Amino acid sequence: MSCRGTRSFFPIAAITLAILALPAFPANAAKPLKVYILAGQSNMQGAAALSTIERLAMTPDSLPMYKEMTGGDGKYETKVVWKEGDEPNKWLEQYKDKQYTVVPNTYIAYLGAARMGDEVIQGPLSVGFGAKPDKIGPEFTFGLYMQKHLQEPILIIKAAWGGKNIFLDFRPPGAGPFFPDPSKVEDRKGNKGIITAEERIARAEEAQHRYYNLMVEHVKSVLADPGKYHPAYDKEAGCEIAGFVWFQGWNDLVGPGDIYPWNEEAKDAQGNLRDGQDVRDYSKYSELLAQFIRDVRKDVNAPNMPFVIGVIGVGGEQLEPDDKQLCFRKAMAAPASMPEFKDTVAAVHTAKYWDIAAQVLRDKVRTEAEKRVAEDFPEIKRFAARNKKTSEFIEQLTPEMLTAEEIELINVGTSHAGFHYMGSAYTYGKIGEAFAKAMINFEP
Repeated sequence: MSCRGTRSFFPIAAITLAILALPAFPANAAKPLKVYILAGQSNMQGAAALSTIERLAMTPDSLPMYKEMTGGDGKYETKVVWKEGDEPNKWLEQYKDKQYTVVPNTYIAYLGAARMGDEVIQGPLSVGFGAKPDKIGPEFTFGLYMQKHLQEPILIIKAAWGGKNIFLDFRPPGAGPFFPDPSKVEDRKGNKGIITAEERIARAEEAQHRYYNLMVEHVKSVLADPGKYHPAYDKEAGCEIAGFVWFQGWNDLVGPGDIYPWNEEAKDAQGNLRDGQDVRDYSKYSELLAQFIRDVRKDVNAPNMPFVIGVIGVGGEQLEPDDKQLCFRKAMAAPASMPEFKDTVAAVHTAKYWDIAAQVLRDKVRTEAEKRVAEDFPEIKRFAARNKKTSEFIEQLTPEMLTAEEIELINVGTSHAGFHYMGSAYTYGKIGEAFAKAMINFEP
């Protein structure tokens, strides 16, 4: 790598973009290019449809961010750009008259976008670098607010794949093999018969470390030729790996009990959670994440690289005391309190950025719908069938139970399931800003 311690295309085809007039950055051959690495699973990919950006314009607390993301209110000089050769289509119509900021002097190289395979997508940072071309994740506002603070060239290297855990997929090399002693591996009953010990070992050997290695290889590939990804790169000045953001966790939260065991003594005879008890032991995640930090610092040759942990926050802060996610959140944040990582690792609790207003409205209708299903169709036992019937009731009850303004907030502000933060740009936007603020706190 030429950095200290593909194909190129504009991310949103045929969408009207508002481009910030690039400010004049003073030439400084002695200043290295700032590089930030963003990695994780589907929530780092990003599942917020561009249409949900409009949600930020609906409440005073998020209106300033909306203007930052769209260049609105005359704050930026903008111009209209159309990708040459594109024709209007049905998908385009909802975005035809929309404008989105292109962050000045900030570029991204992203591996892991859905349906892109091993292809790197790159270009000036704007919307469109989420899981799909019409989605965003935390990268947009992370880069936007980092640029506002630094006012210098920034390169973001993003690597994220959906449905990946840390105990196998992102397993750091320093953690050793998934099965340290193959002689103790036993046959196991699977959904389609017995899985032999030999087959379990072979599967683990094929999967372990795979996405960790892909992430590191992507970083090294980009840093071998930074000028390919950022036009302001100065070979004489080089570049500096200035920080790493980790946003992952769902597949470990719901991971197997032999890795993250349940605590049988957590509740009393009445089913109440005992004081100070965790319903599940996620300490293994803390160990693996700590090793991940050590290994990635070593592998990218940045021994003191600032590291931000995005602590999972699905459902917000209003979870029941015995919710296993509360245990997992503690385990995710734990490395930030370890003495060896003092002042170099920070935990950002993303639960505080959950869109409570949208959640309350969705829960209000769903609760009534589930009640109706239980009363009217008690014979339906299978989850899929009950869920389908619940969805039918939700569609029927929504206009009866909510006002037009409330329905608009849900329709505009959400685009996906809860485990993807409801596909909300309101939430992803605030999370990206929080990651940037945490990173800025590491700045000297």
